[in-house]
Amino acid sequence: MNYFFLFLGFTLVLFNIFLFSLAKKLKKLEYKIRASFKQRTNLLPAIYEVSKPFLIKHDEIFKEILILRKNEFFGNETSLNFLKIIEIESQIHHELNFIFKVCNKHPKLLKEGKFIYLRELLIEKSLDISKGINLYKLISKKYNSLLFVDKIFIIGLMMPFENISEI
Repeated sequence: MNYFFLFLGFTLVLFNIFLFSLAKKLKKLEYKIRASFKQRTNLLPAIYEVSKPFLIKHDEIFKEILILRKNEFFGNETSLNFLKIIEIESQIHHELNFIFKVCNKHPKLLKEGKFIYLRELLIEKSLDISKGINLYKLISKKYNSLLFVDKIFIIGLMMPFENISEI
């Protein structure tokens, strides 16, 4: 009987170590996603300057995305929570789609090498972000379900783990 409790205690300790490592992995992934967002957002001024000679209502087209970029910049400085940053970045993504729809209607701009390079770079960053967010969703669901199981036991109630809000 003593071996059973010893085994159960050892298993719970290992389970909590696993939860701790999963929480660390989520934090690293969150940092990586934030860095990818920042890299993608830093491409906006280059797209602005490259497309300037080709678009008639250039300032009107880029007005909203520049406001969103400013919000994103101040959001990173004030350490907004991850969900708020994803919300702002989602709005930036929709504005980028609009800008590229407008830019794709100009054949001269489509022949511009700098624009093509920036577009491909932006698509690559967006793909990295998408993969990171999908992995974050998967790991956060697993983490929250394991955390629920952990809270059933007394040792789990003493551990400082918190639910991670899912995207």
